[in-house]
Amino acid sequence: MVDHATLYLRALKAEFAVTGVMPENKHGTTYGPRVYKCTCTKCVPTRWRMNASSKAAMANRRASEPIPHGTINGYASFECRCPECKNAARLYQAERRAKQKEQVR
Repeated sequence: MVDHATLYLRALKAEFAVTGVMPENKHGTTYGPRVYKCTCTKCVPTRWRMNASSKAAMANRRASEPIPHGTINGYASFECRCPECKNAARLYQAERRAKQKEQVR
């Protein structure tokens, strides 16, 4: 089931694909850098704030949860580089490459 927010984002992206123009009321909001990839002077600080808040949330998560060793989550989200997590990342990338090769054929 798709929620209302997802449908709204899809509609904004579809409108932007057709017109190529970003609505003025979206500058400086989270939609500017996220949906429209805008780099104006209003949208860039918004992107910085979004990145800072997501990094802070991830740091809090890392501090509160144990690292799931031997998983792609441990390697990617928790930035663990133990042998088990490195191996999980290698296997994950190998699977992705194999799937991409199958899709090309």
